[in-house]
Amino acid sequence: MKPLAVWDSREKSWLPYQPARTAWLKEHGLPADDMYRAEFYLLDGPSARLFCFHINDEGQRHLNDAHDGPAVEKPRDVLLSELPPHDLLYL
Repeated sequence: MKPLAVWDSREKSWLPYQPARTAWLKEHGLPADDMYRAEFYLLDGPSARLFCFHINDEGQRHLNDAHDGPAVEKPRDVLLSELPPHDLLYL
């Protein structure tokens, strides 16, 4: 299924909306500082697939075992109480 919207911190379009989107993520208990991508869906209810960097025992991001990029966690799906506001979700 195609997501309603995608927020990806690696894209230029993320920068102008970063403060508002980060605030919304944190207000909803999501790991905004450790995420690099969020995909939003409306299935039986609002949900998101989160893509996060792996954090080591020292609380830091680190390189993967091949040292060719950041270590990441397996994407995880979370239920949301609501989708982000229209002006943040769709741009």
